[in-house]
Amino acid sequence: MKIQNIANPLISSENMSSSIMGMDTKGADMATYYLRDKIYSDKILAVVREYVCNALDEHKKHKINQPVRFGLRIPKDDQESYSFFVRDYANGLSENDIRNVFGMYFRSTKSGNNDQIGGFGIGSKAGHSYTDTFYVKSFYNGVCSLYACALGGGNTGVPVGHIFKVSEEPTNETGLEVSLEIKTMLDYDKFLSHCNDFCSFCSQNIVLHVGNSETLPQKPDYEETISDFKFRFYKDMQHIYNVRICMGDVCYSKSAFSSAYKNICTGKINNNTIMVVEVPIGKMTLPISRESFEDTPANNRVLNELKESVVKIVENDLAKIKPMSISELIDSKNEYSVISENFHVYKKDIYPNIYPVILDIGKLNNNALEKVDGKFVCVLLPDKMSADYWRNKIKEHATLKGKNYYYVNECFLKPCKDRQELDAFFEFKKVKSSYFDWEKSVAKSAIDINTRFSVKSHANSDQYWSHYNFNALELHNLSRMKLNLKQALNIQEAKDQISKTNFKDKKMLEFFSFYSGNKSIDNCVSKFVFRSKNLKKAMLDIGWLDVEGAEFKNNFEIIQQEEKAAANLASQVAQSCPKFLNDHSSRKNKFAKNPKFAQKAYSIMDRIRQENSLRAKIIKSLDYGTGRWYNNVVINRSELRQILKMK
Repeated sequence: MKIQNIANPLISSENMSSSIMGMDTKGADMATYYLRDKIYSDKILAVVREYVCNALDEHKKHKINQPVRFGLRIPKDDQESYSFFVRDYANGLSENDIRNVFGMYFRSTKSGNNDQIGGFGIGSKAGHSYTDTFYVKSFYNGVCSLYACALGGGNTGVPVGHIFKVSEEPTNETGLEVSLEIKTMLDYDKFLSHCNDFCSFCSQNIVLHVGNSETLPQKPDYEETISDFKFRFYKDMQHIYNVRICMGDVCYSKSAFSSAYKNICTGKINNNTIMVVEVPIGKMTLPISRESFEDTPANNRVLNELKESVVKIVENDLAKIKPMSISELIDSKNEYSVISENFHVYKKDIYPNIYPVILDIGKLNNNALEKVDGKFVCVLLPDKMSADYWRNKIKEHATLKGKNYYYVNECFLKPCKDRQELDAFFEFKKVKSSYFDWEKSVAKSAIDINTRFSVKSHANSDQYWSHYNFNALELHNLSRMKLNLKQALNIQEAKDQISKTNFKDKKMLEFFSFYSGNKSIDNCVSKFVFRSKNLKKAMLDIGWLDVEGAEFKNNFEIIQQEEKAAANLASQVAQSCPKFLNDHSSRKNKFAKNPKFAQKAYSIMDRIRQENSLRAKIIKSLDYGTGRWYNNVVINRSELRQILKMK
């Protein structure tokens, strides 16, 4: 890869002396130490990346058709070790090249060429970032020469790299092999992971060997080129990052790339799909470690250009999606996205106006759907508590008549800003419409006690409302059941039971009262809420209390006063029997049975706590510390009397 060095012309006066700013021997040793040991955040990844890239560059340079082979060798016995290796089949290196190019920093044959990945002359020494010794085997001019690259020595106190020629023998092969021993099994797992990752998305001729097994790169399921960028899509692959930017077969999968490019436009990359974007070599600059792209204005311009290309590829992909009809949307409303080849889009983004309504539209049964003038009939349920009642009623009615309709609550239809598409598809009919051929009811002078009405109840839980359909007697018996009381067989027995009910008991007041107003019911004292006037009359006839009635309010006020008095007494008892007393619990129980003694003790202790005296300060300190993990002091009553005698 071309290295962009810019030398500016230097202008100075004629008589000024100058010297070159450089580096002494010790500084050079220290620089090489940092270059091999400190520039890589992931040293195992650096070893895999640098040596595999070097091998691929050699094959490209010499137009070798044979694949680069790399991977892990598994020992056959205890005498051998696990090792990593990379083998290319190019021309190999002469001894001069091994010592003066391969072994020298910033000596590279690639720094003026954008056809190859490297260029800094540092990657060939990456082995020393992981281990003190690695091996190079060069197959050159009929000779196989083995070299050991070892760290040590150095006259400046800093270890330096040495290249030792170990052996040579005749060969018919060509190329270069770099290998090193793997220190631990944890490192072996990391090497294996990085090797698999590199091989998976490599676009060149390469084979991964792990023991006796061989793995080839994944073939992309789809490819497309836009502008300078080539997009490759791989399906059925699970990786942490869905987006990888690749330059010279080195993939950069930092989370920043994934977050920036996986949600462009309305399209999202499909699950288990990887998008690899090939950036031409040299289009973006890299730091010396080659671990990520540099944060420069030029690189940011390329990334913005890439974003525009991603927009185009997303739009091209989503254009293949066939628009869905309203009936198709309803039938598939539990599927929240539409999936194309590589991207998917949420239905709420494609159909922003109608999809929120679609989610709440249902079918009453499995019969054929009714139409009016070519439009499907949709039952409008009232935006009231009775909505569930009317949905069940129209469902029974439609099933009995052998018909079927869509249905939706009015509350979901009202916020829809653009109803043209819905109105063109549906004929909305209110549930009470004569269209549904409801049987006409005979006018009744008296309330039918057997008629059921929609009721909301807190009887099962203090947090969630339950919906029921009850008549008056059933509602009465529900409360009796919840309180483990005998249930009534008829209305007269229910009246007799209510006549004996003590409404000054909070439980009785809550379970035998109702609220039928139109205000918020969040803080309603009663356990039951309904809107039916007929049910209200029936419950009042039994003897239940209306939350808005005078009798309920009087009883509730009495209960509140009693609760407040009980809370005050409990507070007085607690403060008159401080927790720092060792008989606190037993004394508290005695005071609870004798309120007068509790109030007298409270007044004494309260008056003392108000003082600016030593005994007040001691008591306050004991109050504060009792029960805390760092100060749980307990005293007896004799010690308390001594404290109270203090001034």
